[in-house]
Amino acid sequence: MSQLASFPTYNQFLEYRAVIVQAIAASWHDPVFLEELIAHPKAALLKRFDYHYPLNLALKVHADSATWSPPTAGGWITKQENTLELMLPPAPAQHDQFSIALAAYNAKHIDILSCDE
Repeated sequence: MSQLASFPTYNQFLEYRAVIVQAIAASWHDPVFLEELIAHPKAALLKRFDYHYPLNLALKVHADSATWSPPTAGGWITKQENTLELMLPPAPAQHDQFSIALAAYNAKHIDILSCDE
């Protein structure tokens, strides 16, 4: 039986951070892994680290999104802001169905931090 949690556990968060650090290191040394990570991040993490991404949230990898500048900033400077992509569904054909459609969308699709098993 699969149980969905509203939020990942703290241990899942720590595991995610550890795997991401390992993935960054691996991508710096292995261009094939980097290509796989960019193309299919969840599958690449599973294959390389036997890591099952716990969030019901798309995972995208953007290479070269920061620069290393220890003398000026003491670390990393990001080249872009983090983004959350919003996918807008089309409106129902009839106005009297708007509230029903919004309620159904809210119940079914706005659950970005659920865990998959």
